[in-house]
Amino acid sequence: MTLPAEDRIEPEVKKCGDCSSPSIDFCKHCGQEYCIDHRSKYHPRLCHNCVTDSNLRIEVTPITDPDGTEHRGRQFKLIGEGWPRAIQKLHDLSDAELEDYIAELQTRLKEAQAKLDYTRILLAAAEYEKSHNDWSRSIAARKRREKIEQGAINLNKKKFKMSVAQDKKEEALAASLGLTVAQFKALKAMVGKK
Repeated sequence: MTLPAEDRIEPEVKKCGDCSSPSIDFCKHCGQEYCIDHRSKYHPRLCHNCVTDSNLRIEVTPITDPDGTEHRGRQFKLIGEGWPRAIQKLHDLSDAELEDYIAELQTRLKEAQAKLDYTRILLAAAEYEKSHNDWSRSIAARKRREKIEQGAINLNKKKFKMSVAQDKKEEALAASLGLTVAQFKALKAMVGKK
């Protein structure tokens, strides 16, 4: 026997508290419904408002004895109200849920490690490329300067003889004779030397 449509009770579809998407669960801390997009990326049973980047911070400091001696290593301090919530909810998980959560965290850790390795490799390659470019540009600039000082330079695959070296020789000869460059050039013209 079926009930008429007006007598049937439809199950209420719960909506996410932040958007109108269908809810997948409710936050075990604040009770707000959340969808897959507004679930905390750090804890599967909490919403993104209860455990998020803004309320989960880590302060890293060196290990220091009370007498002020520093040791190798790092000390992590959990800062923010999200940490107690996230850790407290671990106690509420069943063994099967805890195993699933551990597997999810291990997968996230592997992905983060791969991302870190990839980023380190790209960073090292980019830094090498930058230093190589700086080095090769400085070498090229030095070689160009030497060629200019020698009086020859290539522009658009054509070799040009620069008069810079000749002018420097003329200046040196004029100075050794106690003449100005103009007087030296006039003297050369009179002697017939080019």
